[in-house]
Amino acid sequence: MELQNKDSLFSFIFSDVKNESETKELAVLDRITAIYFTIYFFILALMLTSENHYFLGLIIIFSIGSLFFAFICTYENRTRLATSLICATIIIISSVLTICVSYDAGYHWVILTTIMLIFFDSRSSIRFKLGYSIFVILALLLITLLSVTAPILSLPSLSFIKYSCAMNIILIGIVATTIAYFYRSKFADSEEKIIQYNKKLLLMANFDALTLLKNRFSINDHMVDLACSCARSGDSFFIAIGDVDYFKHINDQFGHDAGDYVLRTIANIFIDYMAEKGDVARW
Repeated sequence: MELQNKDSLFSFIFSDVKNESETKELAVLDRITAIYFTIYFFILALMLTSENHYFLGLIIIFSIGSLFFAFICTYENRTRLATSLICATIIIISSVLTICVSYDAGYHWVILTTIMLIFFDSRSSIRFKLGYSIFVILALLLITLLSVTAPILSLPSLSFIKYSCAMNIILIGIVATTIAYFYRSKFADSEEKIIQYNKKLLLMANFDALTLLKNRFSINDHMVDLACSCARSGDSFFIAIGDVDYFKHINDQFGHDAGDYVLRTIANIFIDYMAEKGDVARW
């Protein structure tokens, strides 16, 4: 029963989107990222409450609602809206915590994960992605300046800063690894499609579609290589060319399907006979 529940949850998170124009990979990545940050924000709210930052803890709890809404949007053909909500929530909460609690805790570095999320969206233009990267860099510089001048609500304990740093490092590592994994899976699938397509093109270029024998183009290249090889080694090779007698009569009397069957059958006979002896082609 427990295994079935895990499979159901896994299938729910990795389910496809309804809109054919949206990619499943981005939607799934948004869902996983929303889950990561929901857990992170919940733990962070408890930590802030323990440091008497009740108002900040309440704000973070409310921010979990926006992550939940983003999670739901991925099932409603609003993947880009979900991505925007996740990025906006991370930027706002991380900025507030850095300015009001502690710069040393490293909350601001979490914002860098949103760049990877934005770059994963294949539908966004490169100009938009570069612009967003510049925006994040400028935002981090502004947060750094404000954290120096802004009054801290109350000085957090040293253990709080240490635990926050550790948690931020773990979160950034997990999110970066997850996005990198999705990048790798995405490009691996594309690479596999290209490999299979190239194999298909190679098959079409070098083999006869009906009999699957080498075509004239392919056997010509083979004979050139064979002639050069035999010239160097002093060996000999032989070429035999044959024709199917009365083949036109077969097509006319029994139809072209029967003629195709005869050609395939003869081709298979020659392939079996010439196994490890030489090559067969349809000239």
